[in-house]
Amino acid sequence: MKLTTAFYSTCIFLCAIFSETKAQPALQRFFTAADTLMQQNRFSDAALAYERCVFACHDTNPEWQNRALLKKAMAYKAQGNFAQTLQTLYRINFYQLTDSARLATGYEIVLNAYLTGQFTDAESQLQQLAYFIPDSATFNQQLLFLKILVLNELQKWPEAKTAFTQYLILNRHPPELANIYYDFMRRPRLKNPQKARRLSTFMPGVGQLYGGNVGAGLLNLGLQLGLLSFGVYEIWQGYYLTGFGTGLALTQ
Repeated sequence: MKLTTAFYSTCIFLCAIFSETKAQPALQRFFTAADTLMQQNRFSDAALAYERCVFACHDTNPEWQNRALLKKAMAYKAQGNFAQTLQTLYRINFYQLTDSARLATGYEIVLNAYLTGQFTDAESQLQQLAYFIPDSATFNQQLLFLKILVLNELQKWPEAKTAFTQYLILNRHPPELANIYYDFMRRPRLKNPQKARRLSTFMPGVGQLYGGNVGAGLLNLGLQLGLLSFGVYEIWQGYYLTGFGTGLALTQ
C-alpha cells in the first residue's frame, strides 16, 4: 500500500502546525525511527513506534506527545482503520493546541467520526470547533463541506441547506442552487423506521399503516384483533385452555 501525495501533504501540514520546540536527543531518535517506518509504508510498526514516543514524553513534553499521537493517528488512517484513528485523535489534548492546530486536528476527528458512521459525535465535534473557533467552517471549506455531509446523514435538512448555501457563496456559485438540491424539503417527511418498529411492537400492523402500507397493515391488524378477541371470548366463556392455547397464543 502506498500513500498518495495528498496524504503526505496532509501529514506534513498537520505536523507543521505544531511549534518546532527542540526535543531531547533520545526522543528525537524515537521520532526518526517512527518516521522512517512511516516512509516505508510499514504503518502498523510505525503506529507502535509513535506510541513509544508518546510514552517517552509522557508528562514531560505535552506538545511532542500531541505530535506523536497525531502521527500515530495518521498511520492508522493510512491503513483505512478509521476507528483506531478516531480513538487516537481523541487522546490529543485539545486545549493545548493553537487555533490552527486545533482546526486541523478537529477536522480529522470530524472526518473519521463521519467515516465510522458516528454522525452524532461528528456533529458534536463540529459544535466544539465552532465554540473554540467561531469562524472555523469559513476558514476551512473542507470542514464546511464535511459539515454538510454530517447534517445530511442526520437528516437535519434546514441546517444542511444553510451550510450548503454558505459553501456555494464561498466558492462563488449561485446560492439559489441550494433551493434546487434541497427541494425535497417541501415534500412529505420521510418516515422513521424506528418509530414504525415501536408501533408494531405495541400492536402489529400499526407500524405498516404508519409506513404507508395500508393493505398489509389492515390485514395484520385485523388478524391480530380477531385472534385476541377470540381468545378473550373463550376465556370469558370458561374455556381457559382454548382461550390461552389458541387465541392468545396465536396473537403472541
